[in-house]
Amino acid sequence: MLRNIEEELNEYDMRLAILLTTLLLIGSSLEISAQTIDQRQHKKIKRLIQKNQYNQALGLIESLLIENEDDITLNYLAGITKLKVYQQEEALSYLMKSNPSADEKYFYFLALAYFLNEQILQAKETVKNINESVLDFGELALIKNHLVSYERQQKVISNVYVKNMGETINSDAHEYNGVMTKDQKFVVFTSRKASTDNLALDGLTYEEIYRTELGEDNEWQNPTKFEYHAAKSHHTATVAMFDNDQKMITYHDEDLFLSELKDGIWSGPTPLSVVNGEDSAETHCYVNDAFDTIYYATDYYTEEDNLDLYMITRQGNKWSEAKPLVGLNTPYHDDSPYMAANGDFYFSSQGHNSIGGYDIFKSKFDKKEGAWEQPMNMGYQINSPSDDIYFNTFGKIAYLSSGRVDGFGNLDIYRVFLFDKVNIQGQIVDLNSNQALAGAIVSIKGAENSLAISDDKGMYSVDVPIETVFDMSVSYENELIYNEKHLAKVLFSDYNDNVIHLSVDISGKYVGHQDEPKEIAIKMVNDFTTNPIEIVPADSLDNLLTLEIYKPDDRPLFAGKEIGLDDLHLSIVHFEFNKSELCVEDKKELMKLAMHLHDHAEQKIQVIGHTDLPGSIVYNKNLGRSRAKAIKEFLIELDIPAEKIVIVSKGEREPLVTTQLKNEENRRAEFKFEKTYSIVKQELAGNRQKIY
Repeated sequence: MLRNIEEELNEYDMRLAILLTTLLLIGSSLEISAQTIDQRQHKKIKRLIQKNQYNQALGLIESLLIENEDDITLNYLAGITKLKVYQQEEALSYLMKSNPSADEKYFYFLALAYFLNEQILQAKETVKNINESVLDFGELALIKNHLVSYERQQKVISNVYVKNMGETINSDAHEYNGVMTKDQKFVVFTSRKASTDNLALDGLTYEEIYRTELGEDNEWQNPTKFEYHAAKSHHTATVAMFDNDQKMITYHDEDLFLSELKDGIWSGPTPLSVVNGEDSAETHCYVNDAFDTIYYATDYYTEEDNLDLYMITRQGNKWSEAKPLVGLNTPYHDDSPYMAANGDFYFSSQGHNSIGGYDIFKSKFDKKEGAWEQPMNMGYQINSPSDDIYFNTFGKIAYLSSGRVDGFGNLDIYRVFLFDKVNIQGQIVDLNSNQALAGAIVSIKGAENSLAISDDKGMYSVDVPIETVFDMSVSYENELIYNEKHLAKVLFSDYNDNVIHLSVDISGKYVGHQDEPKEIAIKMVNDFTTNPIEIVPADSLDNLLTLEIYKPDDRPLFAGKEIGLDDLHLSIVHFEFNKSELCVEDKKELMKLAMHLHDHAEQKIQVIGHTDLPGSIVYNKNLGRSRAKAIKEFLIELDIPAEKIVIVSKGEREPLVTTQLKNEENRRAEFKFEKTYSIVKQELAGNRQKIY
C-alpha cells in the first residue's frame, strides 16, 4: 500500500510539473504576444514620424502612454515628435523619462532638446556622448556648429525687442509668414488652425490665409479668413504683397501664384509661370513694385532637393534666365528672400553661421564689386536655436515666424522692434506751486539704467526701454518725490510725440508706486532714418508748456565765488573691495560735475584713483587707474570731451586711514580742478543737450 501511495505521489508530482511547465509556457507566450503588440505600435509610430505625420503619431503615443507611462521607447518617440512640432519643453521632459536603450540616436535628440531649450551647458555635455556612426552625414558637425554660433551671437549686443503677437493671432497650431501692408494697419498671415476637417497628408489642416487689423486701442483684432484665397483641400499660404498692396503673391501646392486687387476685389490666383518649375518646389519670393525683379527660393536646380535663392529680371516683356545668388546659397536650405525699401536684403538659411535651424541673415548687393556682401547673422534675439524665418520689414518694424521656446506651440508670428529704447522729454513741475524744478534727477531702472537732470525750466530728456516694465523716479534736493512703474508702448503715426510731463508734490512724503504700471504712449514716424532715441517732438517743448514757469532761485549759481569741489556738493566717490564699477548713486553725483563742466568749457579736471592697503603696489596702482578710468568713461558718456579729463592713480600711497578696520575709506576717487577762477555771474543753460 505504501508503494501504491508512493507511486500515486510520483504520478501527482509529474502531473503537477507538467501543469506548471504548461502554465509557464502559456505565460511566456502571452508575454511575447504583448511584446509583439508593443513593437508593432512602436513601428507604426516610427512610420508616422518618417511620413511627417506628427499629429497622428502624438495621438497614438499619448493614448498608449496612459497605461504605459514608464515605457522607455514611447517616451523617446514622444520626445522626438514633440521636437518636430516646436514643443521643446515637453520634448525634453519626455526624453528625460527615457534612456539610451530606447534608440542608438538617443543622445543626439537629448542634446538637441537641451539646445532648443537654451540649456547650453547640458547640451554641450550630452554631445560628448553621441556616437557619430549612427548619425546621418553632417548631423553631429551641424549641432556642434550651432552651439558655437549660439554662444558667439549671445555675446553680441542686439538692440532690438522681439514680441510674440499674442493669442489673438497665434495658437498651438502653425501661424507664420505675417506680411504687413504699407500703412502697417493690416497683417495677412498663414495658419493651420486645428480642425478635424480637410486634413493634409501630414495630419494637419491645409494652409489657409487670414488677415487682421490694428484697432484703435493698438491691439490686433480677431483674424478672419481671406476668403478670396480659401482652399478646402489645397495648401494656400501668404508670400508677399507689392505695388502698394495692389498685388499679392501666394503659395499653392509647391508653386507661386499672383493675384491683383481691382475695384476692391481680389482676382483668382494665376500661376507665376516665370519662376515655377516642373516637378519642383518654389516656396517663397520677393517682387519689387515695378514688377521687373523677382528673388525666389526653389529646389529646381539642386540634386538634394535643397532650396536655393535665385533671381530673374525683366526688360520689356522678356524675363532673363534665372541666376543663383552666389555667396548667399549654401548646401543647406536657403529660403524666404525679402528686399527692404532701403536696399537691405534678408533671407533665412540653415547654413552660414546659423545658431540653430533657419536663421535670418542680412546682406546687400555691392554694385561696385558686382557681388553680394558677406551675409550677417541678425543675432540672438531675432534668431534663436529654433527655426526663424519669413522676415519682412518696413522702417523700424519687422515681422518674423519662429518656433522659439516661449511660443504657443509650433510656429508663431512675432513683431520685431528694431530698437529697444526711446527718448522721452518733458517738464518736472510742482503741482502745488507750478514751480519748475531745476536740478531734479530723473532715474530709470530697467534692463539698463539711465539718468537725467532737469535744466532751469525743469526740462529733462531720458532714454527708456520699450514694451517692458521699468521704474522711473525723481529726486529733488536729496528727497524722493516721484517713483512709479511704467510701460512704454510705441505707436506709429505720421508725427512724433514723446513728451511726458511730470507733476510732482514736493511738500508731501512719497508713499510708493502703484501695483500696475502706468502706460506711456510714444508716437513716432516709422521710417528707415528715424532714430528712436533722438526723436524730436512734432512741436517744440516750449510751445507745449501751459504752466507759468519761473526759476526756483533767481540768484546766480556760484556768483562772485571761487569755484572749487565743495561748491558742487560732490562727494568723494567710493568703491567696493577690489572693484572699479560705479553705482547709481555715484553716477548721480558725477552728473552734477558734468553739468558744471558743460557750462565751463575752459576748465579741466583731474580724476585721482586710490585703493586700500591690501595687495601689491603694482596691483593697487592698476586698480586705482581702473577706478579713475571708469569715472572718465562715464563723464565722456555725458558728452564731456576726453581731453578735459586727466586720470591719475595714487594706488595705496595716500590713504585717509591706516587701520585695517577702516579700509573702505581708502577705496575712493578724488577730483581736482586744474584751473580755478572768479565768476561775476553765471547764466544757467536754457536747453542742455541730453545729459544722462
